[in-house]
Amino acid sequence: MKVLSFVLILIFCSSTSGVVINCKFQNTSWQVIGSVYSCEAQSLSEISVRNVTNITGTHQSGMIDADVEVFEINIRNDLTFVPHGVEQFFPNLIGLQIGYSQIRELIGDELKNYPNLEFFSVHMSPLERISGDLFQFNPLMRLLWFQSNRIQHVGEQLFEPLNVSRLERVNFFNNVCTDKDAIGYSEIVQLIKDMKTQCNNKFYSHSANENILKTNFMR
Repeated sequence: MKVLSFVLILIFCSSTSGVVINCKFQNTSWQVIGSVYSCEAQSLSEISVRNVTNITGTHQSGMIDADVEVFEINIRNDLTFVPHGVEQFFPNLIGLQIGYSQIRELIGDELKNYPNLEFFSVHMSPLERISGDLFQFNPLMRLLWFQSNRIQHVGEQLFEPLNVSRLERVNFFNNVCTDKDAIGYSEIVQLIKDMKTQCNNKFYSHSANENILKTNFMR
């Protein structure tokens, strides 16, 4: 009986563990998107697993979870992935921003649960590779922000699921294979063209400046 009880406790703990996020809820103004109601993470726990199981914090007067349009992490953290489950708390998200993380690679199903995203950012992280199918579930993108990572390889098909004429800004400034911030259709088209030749070598040697400075992103 003692062995059975111990096993049941382990099963219960594994099924209930997950990322717990404490939010500061606030109204913020963002480039391209404008004024939105957001959750800015103040702390994260249990980040060894991918799923978010609880989000805490006090909403602004009259606001609820369904009003949150942007989720952002701008504190140093050890995340190696895009958290799953945030959309269960905030079903109307259009923006997702993750900074100061340990994410090294973004792959095809990372954003599957966020089909209404209009902007996405991973910045100030050791990100090196972006899979070409990352945005296969996110056709509404308007703003992409990958400033100050270590990106060496970007899949050639990255932009194919997107309506390029809808994109307003694509920022890859301060990376290894590219160092550009494109604003407007013509600049974005040129950046995409350049990246297909500059960022298609998965063995691209890292030579970017390791000393990345903190800047004010996207707002």
